[in-house]
Amino acid sequence: MGKYNVSIFNIAHSVGKIADLVDTQLTGHNKRVAYIAGIIARELNMTAKEQDEIVLAGLIHDIGELSGQERADLLEFKGCNGNIHAERGYKWCNVECQK
Repeated sequence: MGKYNVSIFNIAHSVGKIADLVDTQLTGHNKRVAYIAGIIARELNMTAKEQDEIVLAGLIHDIGELSGQERADLLEFKGCNGNIHAERGYKWCNVECQK
C-alpha cells in the first residue's frame, strides 16, 4: 500500500464537512470558531506554530458531537445553558485526550 502525505488541517476540515452533512443547522460552525480563534491568537502575538494549533483546535473542537441530536443540542445557547457546549467539549477532551 502506498504512503500518503495528508495535512492534518485537511483531515480536520473533512471531519467538519462530515459533521455538517449530519445536520445542516450548524453548517460551518467549526470553521467560524477556528477563524475567530486564529484572529485572537494572532492579536495575542502567539507564534505561527501556536496559531496553527489554535486554528486546528477550533476546527475539531466539536469532534465528539457528530450525531444529529448532539449537534441539535448545541443550539441551546439560552440563559444559563450557555456554558453547556464548552463544558461538554472540555469533559470529552479530558477523557479522550488522556487515553
